Amino acid sequence: MHGISREELFQDGLPANEVVKQFNAFLTESDVVLYSDAHRWDGDWVDTLYYAVKVDKPFYVDSIYDLIGNDKADQFDKYFARLAESGKYRHHRAADDVEMIYEAYCYVMG
Repeated sequence: MHGISREELFQDGLPANEVVKQFNAFLTESDVVLYSDAHRWDGDWVDTLYYAVKVDKPFYVDSIYDLIGNDKADQFDKYFARLAESGKYRHHRAADDVEMIYEAYCYVMG
């Protein structure tokens, strides 16, 4: 799905405890919500990460659709799909996915 080989992961990836440390340094406020277009998938991944390093997660992952509302979901999906097909982004890469979600969010929220 992400196009990352096991070799690339071991060569360029970070240890789980370092990823959690960076997450926690970035998320310094309590009751932080991270929004995702695939919140169940991303929430499971994040839960597994924090469980592996035995650290309590200081945030939760929720659906971007809860933030934008059902009335704008179709508009969000269509704009997001256009961004994904534009060639500007590499879909299923965290930084690019976040940029697409943000751009689509800004588009639909005006």
